[in-house]
Amino acid sequence: MRVNKTGYQSDPAYFFSVIRFMSAGFAPPPQEELKLLLDELPNLETKRFGKNIVKLYNYVGGEANARQLASMLGVKGDVFDEDAVKGDVFDEDAVKSGSVSI
Repeated sequence: MRVNKTGYQSDPAYFFSVIRFMSAGFAPPPQEELKLLLDELPNLETKRFGKNIVKLYNYVGGEANARQLASMLGVKGDVFDEDAVKGDVFDEDAVKSGSVSI
């Protein structure tokens, strides 16, 4: 899935959109674009962060499904906790080793 057909454009909420699209059967974006999306995530305003989490959980069938989809992307840490996203949440080694599929 390409988040933007004309190239990467930043919006901190796009990471949650990727997970929603994946739950509908779309393929995830390339690793490089995913890294850019995760780099933007800490910039998401508190109000929008909470709104996107609720929307995501409702769309994908709950927190457990959202976490499973995120782990398929090679995400480590808790990207569903606003305080936790300020750290490093992308495991590039897991993706490169093939332990997760993107």
